[in-house]
Amino acid sequence: LEKNTYSWAFVVYENGKEIYFDKGYETQEKYMKHGTQVGEFLAMCRAMKFVVDQKLTDVIIWYDNVQNFNCLEHVKTKSDTFDIYKKYFEYTSKMRQSMLSNNLTVDYKHVKAHTGIAGNERADRLAKQAIYEINSIF
Repeated sequence: LEKNTYSWAFVVYENGKEIYFDKGYETQEKYMKHGTQVGEFLAMCRAMKFVVDQKLTDVIIWYDNVQNFNCLEHVKTKSDTFDIYKKYFEYTSKMRQSMLSNNLTVDYKHVKAHTGIAGNERADRLAKQAIYEINSIF
């Protein structure tokens, strides 16, 4: 994988069928120390934004990183990690407020990572693919 790069992806299913996905990568040096956590945060943020933009109702956002959900509720205060966690908390709070004001019902459910669950495995593959595509652009 590309050094100093983190990636994210999410997949949307309706009635058991994939209807949409998105993926990407970023290279902000100041967040590299957080490793894959930044990618997990970005995936959750992008999925929430998709729900709001599309005005989807009765949605379940599945996640495989418990830290994602924990940070929806409160901000870590350790000085070395505070910046990214604070930004994540602020953004997801804004998205949750938008969901609430638009009557968008969203539930969050944890799934164990790397256990063969199709949607989770697909998102992991897409996130890896986003990084590999960096080198194939030129």
